[in-house]
Parts: sequence; C-alpha cells; structure tokens
Amino acid sequence: DEAQREANQQLEADFRACSDPETVKTVVELAVFHLKRFTNGPVKLQTLTEDGGALSDGRRRYAQKLAGDRELFIALDLPSQLATVVAQGFIGVPVEDDSEVAIDAVCECVNIIGGHSCTRLEANGFRLRPEPPFATTGNEPAGDLRSSVRAHVMAGDTEVDVRVFV
Repeated sequence: DEAQREANQQLEADFRACSDPETVKTVVELAVFHLKRFTNGPVKLQTLTEDGGALSDGRRRYAQKLAGDRELFIALDLPSQLATVVAQGFIGVPVEDDSEVAIDAVCECVNIIGGHSCTRLEANGFRLRPEPPFATTGNEPAGDLRSSVRAHVMAGDTEVDVRVFV
C-alpha cells in the first residue's frame, strides 16, 4: 500500500509538472479508462514523461487532432497484437492483425477518447472538436514542434504509450 501511494503521488507530481496539466491528465485518464473497456482487462498508468514523441519500433500510432480555440493531438501507440484486442473488444467480432477493419476500429476507439476529452475539457472553458482519427506507422504529428507527454501504460502484460501533443 505504501509503495502504491508513493507511485500515485509521483504520478500526480508528474501531471502537475506538465506544460498543460489539466489537459494531459484528462486525456490520459480517459485513454486508460477506455483501454480498460475495449481490452476487458487490467490497464495501469506506470509513468509520465515529456519526450520528443517518437514512435517505438513495432507499434502503430492511432491519433486524432482536437482543434478549436487551441490545438492538440492525442495518440495511442499500440503493438499489433494489442491493437487487435482493442479492435475486437470494440466491434465484438474477431479481426485479423493489421487488417483495415482492425485499424479502422482502433481509430474509432481513439475517436471516442477524443470526443470524451473535448466534452470534459469544455468544463475548463475550452471549445474543441475532434477531427477524423488516423493511423500511421511513422511519427506524425511529432514532426511539428510540439510538447509531447508520454504516458507509459501497461495493458495486461503489454506496454502502450498514450501521448498528448500540446
């Protein structure tokens, strides 16, 4: 219990240290919540760091731009196997790894996270709307000069990066 309490305190301090703590915390918490729903398994936030936003090898980026009176991107960087689990959890039928159906389903999951984030952030006075989600095997949108916060998340035994580009 003490170790968990210390880990939670460290995560709260890391959120506060971000350039836009309320936005980052909102997006990360919603991403973790929805990943739990779609994988039907344990999902736990491990660490939070600021970095350049590079996509790790063996992963695909599923992202969405939220635009309005400000602009940010949310992204899930998932390995193929976990993306398939998320897609199947979302649509309720088996799909093939890296198939167009699986990619589209995960993009729709990101769309749910983005829409939910827009609604939550509206309470903070932001007017945002989600643009269509997209998938890439490259670093988009990290090429822009943006601050990138990486939330390292464990979904079962699989590592996931939830990124917020502000």
